[in-house]
Amino acid sequence: MALKRVGAPVPSPNGKWVVFDCEDVDLAANTKTSHLWIVPATGGESRRLNSTPNHEERPRFSPDGKRLIWTSKATDPTQIWMCDFDPNAGALIDKPHQVTNISTGADGTMWSPDGKNIVFVSAIYPDCRDDACNKKRDEELKKSKVKAKIFTRLFYRHWNAFTEFKRSHLFVISADSFVGDAVSVPGKLTASPTGQLQDRSASAALRRDEHVVGSYVLRPNRPGLGAHVSNASFIVAKSARGLGVGRAMGEHCLSEARRLGFRAMQFNFVVSTNESAVHLWQELGFKIVGTLPGAFRHSQKGYVDVYVMFRSLL
Repeated sequence: MALKRVGAPVPSPNGKWVVFDCEDVDLAANTKTSHLWIVPATGGESRRLNSTPNHEERPRFSPDGKRLIWTSKATDPTQIWMCDFDPNAGALIDKPHQVTNISTGADGTMWSPDGKNIVFVSAIYPDCRDDACNKKRDEELKKSKVKAKIFTRLFYRHWNAFTEFKRSHLFVISADSFVGDAVSVPGKLTASPTGQLQDRSASAALRRDEHVVGSYVLRPNRPGLGAHVSNASFIVAKSARGLGVGRAMGEHCLSEARRLGFRAMQFNFVVSTNESAVHLWQELGFKIVGTLPGAFRHSQKGYVDVYVMFRSLL
């Protein structure tokens, strides 16, 4: 077992380096420990990237190549760690720092394309709304004298561990966080319906750490004979952009519109240059059914088109 096991190679964005994890096996101690290594992309001698006894694996470069994240067992359970990276020297800068601190552990990391956020996976209890609930459930399970398990559905075991009735869930955290609290996607949405029939409407707010980071208002697109078609307006806090808030509210709004009995939803004024919004609504089933030429005066691009977007709720 003297041969090291190499895995998860990732090239640096500038094409000069390849970082990978390499596993050492200790038969006497019956352990396998992975460390981060680096080698020139053109070939040559490989070397340890981070001199630590901790188990580290699955490195990922930021889009600009100036930061590196990986999963580390410096804590139990596994968390995400980060360090600045010198793309010319192929070396870490200063000391790595811990990014996540979620009780259920963090794995499967990915950078957002703009490098502002990190998405990862954690196995949580589906009915828990926050990390405190997951932590409490795990502690109760650990302390319980009853070790028998009853499963009535798949998937109940992964490799050498039981799932403990958990499900993998996506989380997102700012890339600038230091041992921060991740935000679950979609997060905590609360709705407040009001009115009936043609006056039916609803509002909802998305909260993060007790702060409102987004909200929407749902209402009929037109009164009277057009009241069966809904319309909605959305707002997302600048600090929460890129965290999936808009998608979470869009999905929640569509569900709420169906619950209130609307037959369709229509957006009357979607600015064509707002590509992220157009793309999101199209992914949620909306189609462009009309174009208003030059209906919006953009501060930099001048007169730009506006779309009318529509989708059925039946």
